[in-house]
Amino acid sequence: MAIKLDMSKTFDHLEWPFITATLKAMGFHPHFIELIQQCIEIVSYSVIVGGQTYGYFKPARGIRQGDPLSPFLFVIAMESFLQLLEHARNQGFIHGVHISRHSPSISSLFFADDVLLFSKEDEHHACTNSSMSFCEV
Repeated sequence: MAIKLDMSKTFDHLEWPFITATLKAMGFHPHFIELIQQCIEIVSYSVIVGGQTYGYFKPARGIRQGDPLSPFLFVIAMESFLQLLEHARNQGFIHGVHISRHSPSISSLFFADDVLLFSKEDEHHACTNSSMSFCEV
């Protein structure tokens, strides 16, 4: 069985504390993490109506599309997701598939903001196991 996940609007929904915690967990230097925080938290938006600018507001989450830093932060966030999948696989919640007798087991493929999850299980067991593993996180 294969499950396709399309992570739409991922950049908009990345929580800043999650990015910080992930960078810490990956062993980045605290000063570097602070610089990253400043880059993502300095953002402010305004509304333009009829050519007039009205007010400014600061977002509480998300990273900007088109910012050169954003793809790297997205990859780091996806690495964290991959670690969760690996943990679920090691605990026996996810079972990958073999494409040949002597190949390694494949349980997921990542490409941009799309994820494919593979499992030998039927739909009922896959849904039950994925619910259990993500509820534990």
